[in-house]
Amino acid sequence: MALAAAVGAMALPGMTISSASAAGAHSHNVISKVEQKSLTIAGLTSSGELTVGCPTNYYAIDGGFVLDSVDTGGEVSDVNVRLSAPTTGFSGWRVDVVNDNPVPAQGKVQVTCVSKTTAKAGPDGHVHTMSIPVQQTSTFSSASVWGHSDPEGTFTTNCPANTIATGPVFEFHQGSATLNRLSLDGAKLTMSMLANEASKTFTGAVCVDPALAPDQYLVFENLVVQDTLTVPENRFADMTLTCPDGGTAASIEFSTEPGVLYVGNDHRINARAPRYYNDTDDTDVVKDFGVLCIGARTGTSPTPLTFAVSPTVTKASSGKYIIASVECSSGCKIKARLKGNQTVGNAGPGRFYKGTTIAYGKGKTTAGGTATVRLVVKSRFRDTVKNNAFSAVLHVTVAGETITQTVNVP
Repeated sequence: MALAAAVGAMALPGMTISSASAAGAHSHNVISKVEQKSLTIAGLTSSGELTVGCPTNYYAIDGGFVLDSVDTGGEVSDVNVRLSAPTTGFSGWRVDVVNDNPVPAQGKVQVTCVSKTTAKAGPDGHVHTMSIPVQQTSTFSSASVWGHSDPEGTFTTNCPANTIATGPVFEFHQGSATLNRLSLDGAKLTMSMLANEASKTFTGAVCVDPALAPDQYLVFENLVVQDTLTVPENRFADMTLTCPDGGTAASIEFSTEPGVLYVGNDHRINARAPRYYNDTDDTDVVKDFGVLCIGARTGTSPTPLTFAVSPTVTKASSGKYIIASVECSSGCKIKARLKGNQTVGNAGPGRFYKGTTIAYGKGKTTAGGTATVRLVVKSRFRDTVKNNAFSAVLHVTVAGETITQTVNVP
């Protein structure tokens, strides 16, 4: 891959945060299960509601409906999820699907469940009790009404500090819409929906709490594995993304292209397979998406963990990638995002604005090492990145803490 010349100096302030020390730290596995049931929704505006429960002593951290097929004469765009939310006490997941077609549609309801205790570890075979999720009451956090004049509604849920947002959660009290974008950033979950009519919805997230006890806690090592997918015209397509090192697949994030419909994601213990349908007769559309993976270890004596970004960033001459280096005082998993700091590009899907996520990526360091983080530029922005110089903001997250710095991309 040919790289352009280095961007000018980009000195980010260092960050010091708490982490489990090497002394007394030990690994535990998060025990997870996926439960599912098939659901057929009859046509003519029929509603199909179904609940899938978790096993005893498990919590539901994510769930939803994935569409498998629509009978001949029906449209994929006329099948919409009206409710996707955990049940009381997070013991399962409930969905309600509306089918406005004159013919039936088929799919399945799935839930990802994690055990209330970790796996056994060490010669004594001990376990820890996990206090997740943290919200034991309603997860609904916001409401809005929008219609055809403003078809995309965007909602942000901020979980409590030091937790991880999974989900998403939503319930329509008027109309319906299609989930169009979903992004995860530590304790924050942001979703956007395309309304089919004037609609009102409540949205939220499941907030995962890693605390065990005052002197024992879990350090959730969360990262997003990313890839792209080509969706043929008038076809379904999906791709499996697998978490590294046996991590649990906790949620996904994605951003659809015009004409591409997100129709759910197939849950697996260590992987996810987001599914899309290309509702156009145009050429194939490339889709960017990622899966949130969580793993855990414990510690009793927090020690300082520092990290900073080195003073150079480069970009691929093709515009497909942007490269950054991150230094960390310990073995760190890193999540990075590059967001626009100005309006760049011609009118159309390739233009981005201040605050738009342009690229994202991940990396991992050894103790006291440096990681090269390759940020994948979203497909619709690659020509714009290639052909323009612009100002952007780099966000680097390690162990749930983020530092940012404005950079110039030549």
